[in-house]
Amino acid sequence: PTLKSKLRGMKNNLKKYDEGEILVRDLTCDSNEVPDKAQLNRLCKYLKNYEDLTDIRTFAMLFKRLRDYHTLRHVDKSLVVIEYLLEQQAPFHSASFEKHCREKHGNEFIKLSNYVYKVDGADIGHNVRRRASEIHYKLFGQRVGVNSSSNKQSQRSSHAQKLLRDDGMVEHSAYDMQFVEEEDIIVGRRTHRDDRTNSEKHK
Repeated sequence: PTLKSKLRGMKNNLKKYDEGEILVRDLTCDSNEVPDKAQLNRLCKYLKNYEDLTDIRTFAMLFKRLRDYHTLRHVDKSLVVIEYLLEQQAPFHSASFEKHCREKHGNEFIKLSNYVYKVDGADIGHNVRRRASEIHYKLFGQRVGVNSSSNKQSQRSSHAQKLLRDDGMVEHSAYDMQFVEEEDIIVGRRTHRDDRTNSEKHK
């Protein structure tokens, strides 16, 4: 296990997170690995145990990660998890989770469909925008976002392309990051800072 995974395990024990919360934290961790298919399936089965509830701790953890705008992988991986859960068919589809998304988080998907995240001036937030727009369309039948009717994704700079892997995840970049919200558009910017400060913030 990596140091980050060990620290995450210690925090899981300290905070007494339940199985669903731990699965969400593992699936959306700030690492280069894509969400694990076996863990995604475990999460689907776990949620079926709470089908009559709409506000369980697992939901809260997932959307807490989604709102961690300054950590791109938390946001992007949370959307991957949400997409996966919504795409399931019976008997693993969670109607309570879909209802929770539709009734409580529609505006968040609209906001994230305008997400901008920059590294050295290159915007690499397009995966978040696309996923958020697709989720909103699945839930409400409406396309949203600044790129919903344009081809801006194809105009990414070569620097941004180099930071992306074939699986769509973003390569690790050792920068600290600052973000601000401008109207409904979330803007993330990474700036060169002392790596020790960055490490301390993510413990």
